[in-house]
Parts: sequence; C-alpha cells; structure tokens
Amino acid sequence: SSGTCQTLHTYHGHLMPKRYLALIASSGAPALDRSLCAAVAAKCPELAEIGFVGDACFFLANCQTITFERGKGFVVGTLFRRDGRRGAVQQVGPPDHDPSHDPVENLLSRYWGGYVAFLSDPAGKTLTILRDPSGFLPCYYVLGKGVVVVASDIELLIRSGFLSPQVDWVAISAHLLADHHRSARTSLIGVTELLGGEALVAGPQGIELKQAWNPWDFTPRSSEICDARV
Repeated sequence: SSGTCQTLHTYHGHLMPKRYLALIASSGAPALDRSLCAAVAAKCPELAEIGFVGDACFFLANCQTITFERGKGFVVGTLFRRDGRRGAVQQVGPPDHDPSHDPVENLLSRYWGGYVAFLSDPAGKTLTILRDPSGFLPCYYVLGKGVVVVASDIELLIRSGFLSPQVDWVAISAHLLADHHRSARTSLIGVTELLGGEALVAGPQGIELKQAWNPWDFTPRSSEICDARV
C-alpha cells in the first residue's frame, strides 16, 4: 500500500548516512566568496544547499537539519530534550529564563543526542562547530586559505577541492604504538578530527579549539569516594 511504501521510505531515509559539508570564513574574513560556494556546491550534487549562517558559513547536507527558534545556525543529527519530553526535537528554543544564553551551553545543558551543530553567537561575530559528547556523527576539518572546510567524511573534503590526500606516516606510527589513545590527528596530512565534546570557533581572532563539554562537570564532590578501603 502507499502507506507502507511511505513508511519504508522514511525508514530507509533514517538509515542513510547523514553527510554534510560547510565552508567557514577564517582569519577574521568578514564573508565567504559566493562564487567559491557555488563552485563547491556544483562538485557535490548529492548535497542540498541548506543555506548561509550569516555571511561567514555556507552549509550543504543530504538530510533535513534542525533549526533554531532564535539565532542563526543548523544542527545535523538527532536531538532530544533532557526534561523527559518525548519525541525528537525539530527546533531548538532559547532558555525561558535567559534568551541571550550562550547557544553552545544551551545545547549541551538542555538537549542530548547524536549531532554536529553550527552555531552563531548572539552578536553574529563568531561561528562555533560543536560535536556532541558521544561523537556519534563524524566530523573532520581542513584549514585552507581564509577558509575552514568541515565535513562528515574525507571523500567530501577531497571532492570539494580543499584536500589532496597524503598519508601521514608519523601519525600512523603513533597510532600503532598507542592504539588505545584517541587523537584528533588523522592518518592524512592536514586533516583533523573534531572529537566528541569539542568546539571549533571561528571569529575575528581566527580559529580556536575549545573543550566545550567536560565529564568532570557532572561529577560533584559529594559523589567522591573518600574511603581508602574502597
């Protein structure tokens, strides 16, 4: 039946890997070159143009994104509320008590899920790429001339024209020596992984990497075990 077909289509749509590509102005550049954005979009025809976040971020994806009730930005992935309300979030709202609340803190404190978020601050001066603490969705980036390219996979970075893959043998050696240690350094020269809970911030001062989420924030001293016998 048509209803069954629609259900199957939706089911397979959820199984399809979420892919995205973003160009972000760096080194204090006020805006992206629109002709560059159009050229990159033409190289990735399977991705739909989601739009711009201000003038400093151009975003493409093969899936529907979550938007913000106030402010500018997109979220790729799935979000749920921490207050227990059922159902996936379709739009992120500001805290009732503080509409000017930091969008990164708002996302981490009020929602959970598997996502990568592209957030503009209230003043529109900086753009933050946040990978959720679980690292469920992949996130890689390369630094180009005046631009940061962020993508869900290496193939999109190559196709965008910003990456000519070269093996990083030093990184591979380090991984073989300590394969239990998770590092942001990949086995390709110039490609960095944004780890779970990290935020990449692009603003007037250039590019900065921050630890946006820390597990120790959720371990109060009251839960510390002080008994030496334990």
